[in-house]
Amino acid sequence: MGFTILDGFNKIGELQINQMLKELFGVESPKALSVSGGTIQLSGKKHTVVLSSAVTITIPYTGDDITLEVTLQATEAVLTFPSNSLCVSEGTASGDNTLTLSGVSGDVYVIGIKKIGNSYRVAAKNFGQ
Repeated sequence: MGFTILDGFNKIGELQINQMLKELFGVESPKALSVSGGTIQLSGKKHTVVLSSAVTITIPYTGDDITLEVTLQATEAVLTFPSNSLCVSEGTASGDNTLTLSGVSGDVYVIGIKKIGNSYRVAAKNFGQ
């Protein structure tokens, strides 16, 4: 029996495959986040998180665009972004840096975060379950 390409991929490992995709095609796998002390740090382009309460968002990532996928584990979660942010959820502006996500447990929101100068524009859409 000879060595196949599939054998090679199995030996490379998921981390190395993800790194190759990022370098070759600009594709990046979402990073699963955990809430630590009521705070989430967005350190890359794509993140996923399950939320059941209020959290504060910090953004050490220096790029212009971030995608955050939030799965509700309750009927509501409130995200507080940096003070120079404007937030819109389902077409309704909050008027400040808070983003309220409402629905049923299991709903998935996709949140787009755009950096413009030193400010952030945040828009959320509920895609249901």
